Amino acid sequence: MSVDGELVERVRALRATGCTAKQIARTLEVPAARVTALVRAIAAGQVAAAEADDGPPRWSAAGSVRSGAVG
Repeated sequence: MSVDGELVERVRALRATGCTAKQIARTLEVPAARVTALVRAIAAGQVAAAEADDGPPRWSAAGSVRSGAVG
């Protein structure tokens, strides 16, 4: 699942008003973990990279972080 540009903008707008990730998740009816990952990616300036893969980074079986699906 890729990051929807509209979702990113809505998360940015709500975060700018002082909403927590949990409040944003409830408002947008999106899993809190997804919103938290987006907030972190936005803060780190990595939204473009997040849009290119299948979601937030995940731990691989080897114990390193990688992007995309778990496998």
